[in-house]
Amino acid sequence: MTCSLSRSRAALLAVAVAMSVLPLRAQTSEELARRTLESGRAFLEARNYGEAVKDFEAVLQRYPTSAVADDALLELATYQFEVQRDLPAAQARLKELQSKYSSSDSAAMALVLEGRISLASGRTPARVDEAIASFDRVARLFPGSGAVPAAMYYAGEAARLGGRRADAIDRFSRLATQFPGSPWTSNALLGSAVSMTRAGQALRAMEQLQRIRTRFPRSREAAIALDLNTVLYRLYLRAPAQPAYQFSGRTIPAAPGKLRDVSDIAVDNDNTLLVASKTGVLGYGAKGNQTTSVAAPEPRALTFDRLGKFITVHEAGLRRGRKCGRQ
Repeated sequence: MTCSLSRSRAALLAVAVAMSVLPLRAQTSEELARRTLESGRAFLEARNYGEAVKDFEAVLQRYPTSAVADDALLELATYQFEVQRDLPAAQARLKELQSKYSSSDSAAMALVLEGRISLASGRTPARVDEAIASFDRVARLFPGSGAVPAAMYYAGEAARLGGRRADAIDRFSRLATQFPGSPWTSNALLGSAVSMTRAGQALRAMEQLQRIRTRFPRSREAAIALDLNTVLYRLYLRAPAQPAYQFSGRTIPAAPGKLRDVSDIAVDNDNTLLVASKTGVLGYGAKGNQTTSVAAPEPRALTFDRLGKFITVHEAGLRRGRKCGRQ
């Protein structure tokens, strides 16, 4: 009798220990998944892309049912789009996310990224319509999501890039009104100012730029707004008798004394002067010091892509440079 009772107690004790261990193991797995995700993000921030991808893939392979698996999938899709510029691969990741984690908190931002991919695939009216539809769908399906301001901003950008200035201004204005403190609002006000300037409304554009400086004084957009406001002031508000710009007297100290065979020049939003010559592209900082040297044989012109990377135009095609400033 005593032996049987002892065995029962031992069995009950074993069951209790097992039940107490199970939640601990689940919590540990969840914590490891979250830490692995954050590790990947840290590597991504440091531009150590190979290690970042390893961590994101580890989350998906080891913790596919964790609360952050959808975040890892979204990070991978964003990396493939923004860094690798592999649109089909990014689109495939998004389809996987929408299939496996359709009700997750990443689903809304996945729609935003889907619209960005559509816009990057082309600027035809059909592509622009497709992108805007994806952005507009975010607020309808996920009205309380933090992705809504981002979707509103990119919808305005899609309209702006598609040449629909009135629609772009309206969309940017709605974002600034509904989400006045959102980080996306500074970008929206900047996009609105660009659209207004191109529509011949320079004074209204200056008002938008000043709002950026007032609401977001320490943001990168505030510095850009100051530069653009300076340009607009000198072009539209100074007395006609005064030249908009004058030679400062400073020159760029080139090694041979002169820059030869210059085919094009451009200034990025970091105030780096890019000079395309016969052998490549040289970049000069605000003090005239050389900061960049990129080999690109016989470029014909310089331009920028939507991520701020300069592109050299050659007879045989295009070549991408480095990330410069926001365009």
